[in-house]
Amino acid sequence: MSKEIFPGIFKFDIPLPNNTLGHLNSYLVRTDEECTLIDTGLDLNESFEELNRSLNEIGIQPKDLTNILLTHFHIDHIGLVSRLRKISDAKIIFSAKEAELLRSTSSNLENYSDNLEEFYRINGAPPEIFTWARMTGLVNLDDNYKLLRKPDISLRDGEKISFGEYDFEVILTPGHSPGHICLYEPEWQFLIAGDHILPGITPNVTQRDEDGHPLTDYLDSLEKGGRVFYSKPS
Repeated sequence: MSKEIFPGIFKFDIPLPNNTLGHLNSYLVRTDEECTLIDTGLDLNESFEELNRSLNEIGIQPKDLTNILLTHFHIDHIGLVSRLRKISDAKIIFSAKEAELLRSTSSNLENYSDNLEEFYRINGAPPEIFTWARMTGLVNLDDNYKLLRKPDISLRDGEKISFGEYDFEVILTPGHSPGHICLYEPEWQFLIAGDHILPGITPNVTQRDEDGHPLTDYLDSLEKGGRVFYSKPS
């Protein structure tokens, strides 16, 4: 289902099976020249079909996408990237920090899925987690991560990216993932938060890097976001 929340900006509810949230907020920014999808959903037929329905409601087909912008590299946000790139010429727009992390830690992406399963196993995850991971596409990441290592456009903290009349500020908000970004439109006072802020629950701050401090990063990002958002005129 699509809902126009600002002129030319639509929100799609993409299903997240067996997830507390129930759905992912995906956004489509449509201008005269571009169609930009922000976050995609899981690599599931159910998710792709709902995305396709939502696009069709506003007269767009997946092949019409010109940009795919991703707030972070978790599978529920990037899952459909590979499918969409096969049927469109969309540019991939992604956090420079996340892309750098993928390049430095996933030198052998052919084995990334196996390594992820091994990581969960040695940390005591029950066997049924692997069944769930396969069902949700969690272990089918390799093709997507290959695309994200070298995005067409890299975004850095403080930069601006414009789509038509909308000028979004890029805000680096590490915590939920190391290079998570939010997009803030100051004139319209509109925030695309990814998983930085969630309704009803707090985002997890897991990180595979044993030397990282994701909880500290997340709390710092909340404070940083507050300074940005609440310093704007009402």
